[in-house]
Amino acid sequence: MTEAKTEKKPSGRNKIVIPKPYADIEAALEKEYNYCKLGPFQFIVEDLPEGEDDKEEKNNELKASARNLIASILQSEHLSLLVGNGLTIAINGVASKLTEKVNWSEKGLEYGDKVEKHAKELAKNRCKDSTGNSHKVTLEDSLQAAIKLINGLEVIEPNDAETWRQGIHKEINKLITGILGAEKEVNNERLELLTSFLLALANRPATRDRLNIFTTNYDRLIEYGCDKAGIRIMDRFLGSIEPTFNSTRLNLDMHYNPPGINEDPRYLHGVVRLTKLHGSLDWVAHKDRVTKAPVGFGDTSFKPKSEDNIMIYPNPSKDMDSIHYPYSELFRDLAAAICRPNSTLVVYGYGFGDEHVNRIIRDMLSIQSTHLLIIHHDEGPEDRGNLIKFVNSNYHSNQVNLMVGKELAEIETLVNDYLPSFPLDDLRNKANKIIEKTKLIDDDVKSNKANKMSDDGIECSGDEE
Repeated sequence: MTEAKTEKKPSGRNKIVIPKPYADIEAALEKEYNYCKLGPFQFIVEDLPEGEDDKEEKNNELKASARNLIASILQSEHLSLLVGNGLTIAINGVASKLTEKVNWSEKGLEYGDKVEKHAKELAKNRCKDSTGNSHKVTLEDSLQAAIKLINGLEVIEPNDAETWRQGIHKEINKLITGILGAEKEVNNERLELLTSFLLALANRPATRDRLNIFTTNYDRLIEYGCDKAGIRIMDRFLGSIEPTFNSTRLNLDMHYNPPGINEDPRYLHGVVRLTKLHGSLDWVAHKDRVTKAPVGFGDTSFKPKSEDNIMIYPNPSKDMDSIHYPYSELFRDLAAAICRPNSTLVVYGYGFGDEHVNRIIRDMLSIQSTHLLIIHHDEGPEDRGNLIKFVNSNYHSNQVNLMVGKELAEIETLVNDYLPSFPLDDLRNKANKIIEKTKLIDDDVKSNKANKMSDDGIECSGDEE
């Protein structure tokens, strides 16, 4: 196991892992800043009290127990990963600024103040927590409210509807530019954490189903991480020159034939299935199809054509209903992947603000052999309104596992201390040990050679071998 790394607050004190069982999950979420529940095993993470000795050894034992429990959960026959905006924030830290609300009244558009008021209502209904406080309005709320207005204006004032549609396209283009800029800022250190996170889940035995990755994000961070990690992606697009969205649901896979061996093909390791539930910044809607545009990762020079309908949800496209195609196909993939026996869903960075997704997860939990692992990064109980609402809305708490709080869900801590290692980690560790031993042997050889030459009265320079 990798040596535990403890994050330090301004107080400078280390963290301590304390077993602490709760009979009521909601009480734990409302009280504890860092709470973990893995089956019957529960603990919290707190500051190490002043005056006490360092308890790193005990911490490592408890973290090892947690790691083993997570490893057993991930060995489910069917494994899926659902990630949201929190993953992008964890890697580059700027995504939250890109999803802020739109002040339509400042854009000079008629009915702008009314659209803003309706966006507030949408936010209130979307994420009302147990204290009655609604979360802030997001870009998605602003776009949804504006699209509702367009649907009405299409009947009574078509010209005004087109003006609003152009206004929405400007905001979407601004969002795309911001996302591409965020992609460009990803550094190698954070990228390595992302690849380690993906490999820990994607490395599946050949007897298990492939990892299914679902994301509500528009960026290509997962695709880029998979490329760097050597993970092959299968998705709904067909073709090389102009990849086109295909509705055909075939259970395709990747195999290889071992050279010189006449036997059945073997499963190729490192393959995942990717589904982007809310579309992507490089998806373009045409009248009869959806294609992928050739947009480089972090290519801020990309500017969508005025006639292009970038397929991100929500979208005001006239040619395709954003409530249906292709989003309906993508949500069917989510339901088909997780709503089956012996299935496990890992959730990271998703705030439970999409009721359609929440409903499918609740349906999954109605199957007794399924499991849910929620990894939720936040600053404390005040940021858990949607999570608490979701936990209270299902009656299968024994199937729900939680790692809540920044001391547990910060991606570096998660990768180093809690996620199971994958074979590449073992190979790296062995390689490093061999290199260290080789260095020691070389040093001994050089030392013996220098001593022998000194005994013979021969001088040698420090860099002579």
